[in-house]
Amino acid sequence: MRHATVGRRQHTTPQTPLSPPSSGGNAPAVELLFTFKEAKELSEKLANQPIADLRKALSLNDRLLYTRELFAGDQQAFEHTVNTVNTAPGFEHAKHFLIGQCVNTFGWTDKARVELAKKFVALVRRRHP
Repeated sequence: MRHATVGRRQHTTPQTPLSPPSSGGNAPAVELLFTFKEAKELSEKLANQPIADLRKALSLNDRLLYTRELFAGDQQAFEHTVNTVNTAPGFEHAKHFLIGQCVNTFGWTDKARVELAKKFVALVRRRHP
């Protein structure tokens, strides 16, 4: 396993692409990141079209924003996460990876990050409809 130190926070990047969540159950705050309302308007449906490749769907500005805000500036962790969820066999596998490796490690349930984290998870959901 690789260890990277970001500021005062230390996290581990797994060698296995998909690992189960570290906790036995999901806290309500974590589940809120993965809860979506059904699109009813045409514009909402069009905005939720499937993505073939998550890497190509992210603009440079998106990459910088997500890296800075959701991954504490750790570009390697961001790239590893994008590659892992992009190649996951389905949304449930991607969700378990995100919960186990990103949500708690980088504090995605903090008020300052929760909305951006939901947007990132929505992109992952579009990758695995």
